[in-house]
Amino acid sequence: MKSFAHDAPLIPHSSTRLFASFIVTINVIALTGWFTHLSYLNTLFPEWTAIQPNTIACFILLSLGLFLLPLQNKRSRIIILLCTIGVIAISLCTFYFNVNMFITGLNNIGQMSFLTAGNFLIISVAVLLMMGNRRLQSIAQYIFLLSLCIPTPTFMSYLYSTPSYLASPNLGAMSFITDTLFLVFSLTALLSNPTPGIMAIFRGSNPGNLLAKYLIPAAVLLPIIFGYFHFLGAPTIPYQNALNFAQLLFSLALAFVLIIWFAALELNRVSEKFQREKESLSLAVTSANAGAWQWDLINNTFTLDPQCRNMIGFDEKSQTHLDDLLRMTHPADKEKIIAETQYAIKNHQDHNSEFRVIHTDGTILFMSIHGKAYYDEQGHPSHMVGLLWDISPQKKIEEMLRSSKVSAEKANRAKSVFLATMSHEIRTPLNGVIGMATLLSDTQLTPEQRKYAQTIELSGNTLLNIINDVLDFSKIESGRLELEFIDFDLRETITETVNIMSPHAHQKKLVMDITLAPNVPQWINGDATRLNQILINLLSNAIKFTQTGKITTAVSLDNNKLRFDVTDTGIGIAPDVKEKLFKSFSQGDISTTRKYGGTGLGLAISKRLVEFMKGEIGVDSIPEQGSTFWFTIPLNPAQSENHDVEETAPSPTSLNFKNTHILIAEDNDVNQQVIVSMLKKLGVNNITIANNGLDVLNKLEKNSYSVIFMDCEMPEMDGYETTRHIRQKYKKHIPIVAMTAHALQGDKEKCLEAGMDDYIAKPIDRNELTRILSLIQEK
Repeated sequence: MKSFAHDAPLIPHSSTRLFASFIVTINVIALTGWFTHLSYLNTLFPEWTAIQPNTIACFILLSLGLFLLPLQNKRSRIIILLCTIGVIAISLCTFYFNVNMFITGLNNIGQMSFLTAGNFLIISVAVLLMMGNRRLQSIAQYIFLLSLCIPTPTFMSYLYSTPSYLASPNLGAMSFITDTLFLVFSLTALLSNPTPGIMAIFRGSNPGNLLAKYLIPAAVLLPIIFGYFHFLGAPTIPYQNALNFAQLLFSLALAFVLIIWFAALELNRVSEKFQREKESLSLAVTSANAGAWQWDLINNTFTLDPQCRNMIGFDEKSQTHLDDLLRMTHPADKEKIIAETQYAIKNHQDHNSEFRVIHTDGTILFMSIHGKAYYDEQGHPSHMVGLLWDISPQKKIEEMLRSSKVSAEKANRAKSVFLATMSHEIRTPLNGVIGMATLLSDTQLTPEQRKYAQTIELSGNTLLNIINDVLDFSKIESGRLELEFIDFDLRETITETVNIMSPHAHQKKLVMDITLAPNVPQWINGDATRLNQILINLLSNAIKFTQTGKITTAVSLDNNKLRFDVTDTGIGIAPDVKEKLFKSFSQGDISTTRKYGGTGLGLAISKRLVEFMKGEIGVDSIPEQGSTFWFTIPLNPAQSENHDVEETAPSPTSLNFKNTHILIAEDNDVNQQVIVSMLKKLGVNNITIANNGLDVLNKLEKNSYSVIFMDCEMPEMDGYETTRHIRQKYKKHIPIVAMTAHALQGDKEKCLEAGMDDYIAKPIDRNELTRILSLIQEK
């Protein structure tokens, strides 16, 4: 059995033993009277009915059990068990068989009444249950309560009857002494039971407990006392009348007790619920590192909880005046917090604000406050309650984030400037390398010389591709990449892309195939340039890593998604290196980079572009057998149903630029030679060179020109400022084409914003140059 230490009884164990000793003493005195034939001892008081010897024996055994019950050891439990068995045996034998088990040779020993024997049996069962677990002990309380109710009506009737009737052998079912001892025993057993059970209503300091402690005893005693005074002074009262009246009062008392009992239980339930919610709220406030406050708007006093006081460094007083708190508020925030509070109260709104306080140690803290005002019946504000948070750590984090953001933006600007400078400085000499190699290839060369010239041109283009990859990757990383959505011929785009890569494949004697599914539409809407870039990256990889066999480009349509497959018969990819393929500056392994070259940016850029198009990309490969790089993008149908076929651009030989007078603004001698030579190859002979923007303006004063090719970066006056001067000064529109090594996103827009008509990036492509001259000639 569990120890009583967990639940203290309503009365101490010493009191329990005292009452048990009292019951034993009364019964020993009565028993002495039976042995000595002194009637005043076994009746205790003159004219009272004597207590029967067998009843005395039962009370002594039960009291012994009650005395030993708090000990709860093995020996005491055995004794209690034997005592209760003895009580049960005596009660049954005396009631049913009228057997006097302990005292013989005595006269006038009556049979034990039904109520007395029954109550002994009930109490015996309860005592046995008291030695069980908590659940059984709780049941024992209900049984003790029943044993308390049985003798109460007759006990009350004895109080209301005259003394002469108390001595009558025919009075009621129990003697007055038996009634009294039953009441004392049952009440002591109830109060000494440590298990909460039904007696839990008397434990604790909740409102329901206090209500039960004070009102239930009053509900029991007041009817008894009032009834007693009602009968006081009556010379003779029939016992039956007294019993009936006692039963009525007992019923009323019981009804009052039950009403108070259930009211106390409900009050306790509400109180406990309120306490739980209060504790939950307190835990939430504590967990949120918040302090609670209440503002008496009538007296202008604040009540602060310990967390709130500790937060702002206030003294131990829980209550303080508004002026004391305002003195702690940062001077710059004082008017603001007062105005916001007054506005919230006036407009019946919640008050939310942030302000600074000066801690008692001089530290400036950032605070966040939330409050709600309450109003009286007339609508006047009475008080305000709320929470206070110390948000200084958050403010520090925000400041760090702001600082980090500024640093990141600064670093990003520095990166952009570096990329722009790098692109310009590399493209400028690269324009000379590729341009001169192209021009050299057009001259009369020996096979060996032509091979050297082509190698120079190929190397220059390779370097240009690397620069373009780095710039594209930078655009994607910074989120500045924008897609173009126009209708284009998908079949023609695929064919042209494969044709561009075919010469490289043919050099290795590789077969290039195209497979287009029948359900693939000819015209779609999207960014043809970026699609071309992805395919070129995949085809370039396929050609690079394939020595023999063929490369197939297949396009299919499924579930409104276009799927592109580039399949090769190359070296394949090991499973453990597939994950690295689409990472920046990464290839299968170092040996691959050494053998085949490349930056490892192509696939990373392709992956970002596909994802930007809301698609997916992947690879299937078997080492030494080949690979299939695939990607899918959503199908965007063409926006227009009628698509005019573009006319073929005129070839250089079909154009006549003899009457074209071109002004070239370029400060680099090599680039001057390249552009002049290219223009002459196209048949332009009337060419003027200007070394800077001021030179351009001076030459415009003397001559008129068909078009100006304007470099953007020049000494003394750059191309942007020069263009603006020309647009402001000359009413006649002179075509100006930007010719610059700036190739980042936004550079073309910057040129057009300055007033230029078109844009050509260095290194200059002869076909692009032809296109621009053709457009100008048409105008």
